[in-house]
Amino acid sequence: MSQIRGVSITAIVNEIDEGVLDAVRVLKAAIKDEKAKVSERTTAANSLLKIKTQMLVSQGSKVIIGIDLKLSRIN
Repeated sequence: MSQIRGVSITAIVNEIDEGVLDAVRVLKAAIKDEKAKVSERTTAANSLLKIKTQMLVSQGSKVIIGIDLKLSRIN
């Protein structure tokens, strides 16, 4: 990362966040589309669950890292 010049880390994270939000919007629309095939709706629901699971895993990792950091400061 240190070799990337002229690109803000915040800008990168915002782009990733926006991409995830777009993906969620598309998947939700596919799930709600009554004209879509059952397999398409099921695939979209499965993908949405995978995104949610990955976000929860990521969030859990942040919490664990924070706890480890606090414990290391205490020691």
